[in-house]
Amino acid sequence: ADESFGGTKMSRALVIGGSRNFGGELARAYTNKGITVDIIARSEPDFTVDNHYNCDLQNKVNRQELFSQLIENNQYDTIVCATGYARAQEVSDETRSLELNIGYVRDVFSLQPESDIITIGSQWSFKDGFAPLQNYIDVKHMLRSETLSYAAQSANRVNHYCVPTMETASARNVRDSFVQAGHTFKASSN
Repeated sequence: ADESFGGTKMSRALVIGGSRNFGGELARAYTNKGITVDIIARSEPDFTVDNHYNCDLQNKVNRQELFSQLIENNQYDTIVCATGYARAQEVSDETRSLELNIGYVRDVFSLQPESDIITIGSQWSFKDGFAPLQNYIDVKHMLRSETLSYAAQSANRVNHYCVPTMETASARNVRDSFVQAGHTFKASSN
């Protein structure tokens, strides 16, 4: 086990969205430090984890059943919510954006696990007024606000981190979606 998250010894973590990108790197780092790691993700990780649970987080019933089962049957020191979704805004994507950026986090909060919780946001949550990403920006604002609200009433440590823009396959897909939708996308470093 390793010292992590406020100096507490961590022996087991659940990383939702832990096969790729930020969640994947975090799950890999935990694994490399000898922490038992379970991940929930649609895709297989390219590294070894203790348990991989395949779940499409858009399916609310399936994800709620899986979360309930895992949280009730395992003593997680930390639960990391690292899944996110962004594309140039399309009306059909609003529900998907809500479910993949905050809906599943609300499900974790509703179970009131005896675990520390980390939610991963985006620097976009500090921005406003960019129409093609407005739905995503609004949802990330909500994630940040709801995490802070949950933290205020929880006995556990709850933190929200807004990570800088990362150069990943997913980030390239977001930029490609803007180009396909006819928008100019320029990432900001602030």
